[in-house]
Amino acid sequence: MKQVKVGSLVVDYNLYPRVEVDQQHIGYMREALRAGEALPPIVIIEKDSRIIDGVHRRGAYMAEFGPDHEIQVVAKAYKNEGAAYLEAMRLNAGHGRSLTRFDRVHALLHAEELGLTADQTAVALGMTVEALGKLRADRVGKLHVPGKKSTEVPIKRTISHMAGKSMSAEQVHANSKLSGMNQTFYVNQIITLIEADLLDTDNEDLLNRLAHLARLIAKYAKRAA
Repeated sequence: MKQVKVGSLVVDYNLYPRVEVDQQHIGYMREALRAGEALPPIVIIEKDSRIIDGVHRRGAYMAEFGPDHEIQVVAKAYKNEGAAYLEAMRLNAGHGRSLTRFDRVHALLHAEELGLTADQTAVALGMTVEALGKLRADRVGKLHVPGKKSTEVPIKRTISHMAGKSMSAEQVHANSKLSGMNQTFYVNQIITLIEADLLDTDNEDLLNRLAHLARLIAKYAKRAA
């Protein structure tokens, strides 16, 4: 253990097994700090202060106290990037905010880029090799850019029917904005609001988006006919 300024810690997204940083989770941690709770020490790589585990904690400390705030960290040495990433996966999967399926596929694909085996990745993520293989088969699409080699990308459950299929850059971008529920869920939500007369009819933006949705549905129905 050693004491360092939180602003000296480095967030390297190549070592981050999650797809994105959850600002809401950081907000919860800030509330915990204000209440006097002690957060677990952040784990870093000794030689360069890159974070192995604790990106959200760093965000909370930075937002609440500023970069000069001093905290206790656990500094470790790793033989290579693969070993460091295995530890990052293991620690992030084992406690704190759970890794989503989307996160796990993201982590799996990066682990493969680092030359890690399915056995190593499965252990780090707390999964069986069989479950990891099924997740890969069900939740990986292919970004296709004309003139370039296709790149494998994680996809959310909303578009799991695109597993193994080529996707445009626009489709991959849309995937990143989806919340991950199945498509029927979204349709049922809108139907429920309309049938129960619960739409906010004073919300002009909502009404404009519904009108746009109606046009898209009409266009799609015409194309499918």
